[in-house]
Amino acid sequence: MWLSDASPGEDADLWWAVRGCAPAVGVVTSATFRTHEIGPVFVDRMVVGLDALATYFQVAPELPRDTTMGAVLGYTPLSPDEPVLFVYTACASTDDAIVARARAATSAVTAGSRPAPLHRSESSGRYLSGLPEFAIPGRDGAEPDPIRLPQPGDGLRRLQRRTAERFPRDRGRDRRGLRRQPGPAPGPAGPLRPRRSARRAAPLS
Repeated sequence: MWLSDASPGEDADLWWAVRGCAPAVGVVTSATFRTHEIGPVFVDRMVVGLDALATYFQVAPELPRDTTMGAVLGYTPLSPDEPVLFVYTACASTDDAIVARARAATSAVTAGSRPAPLHRSESSGRYLSGLPEFAIPGRDGAEPDPIRLPQPGDGLRRLQRRTAERFPRDRGRDRRGLRRQPGPAPGPAGPLRPRRSARRAAPLS
């Protein structure tokens, strides 16, 4: 397969990826997984101020294998003017003591934020259904729209459009950049081509 600025359709998306990632991009043609049944998962979700971020980085890496804590930064109607930290703690155990430890870890992150949490809720379910979305809740704790898995034929343009729609506050340069058609890659005719000097050497006398 040859990729270039002239590549059409989905090949154009591959060229866009290769140009930006170089050897780091790859295409998976097949995969084999060995799955293991997992029981109910306890989930503790919380929305706090960014001042809890330092505590999060202290608490999350120390959790045992049965508990995981992730977080994202973003905006929500719960805090229209300031970004927030969304913490998602999941515990793959039904043991009351282990669940209590996971809950205490989330509370420890809460203690690192001066204002009270804007939202906190607990639930339980099973992968890959029955668990709340890993996304910041909306106004009054409303559940966000489900995150749909990419479908064959979606292409890069749809991903760029959905990303721009999912972060409506990222206006201006960043949002325009998501929707901008990628330009030509650096090359012989690109911006890396050395410019010829306009000055001419003086004749030897």
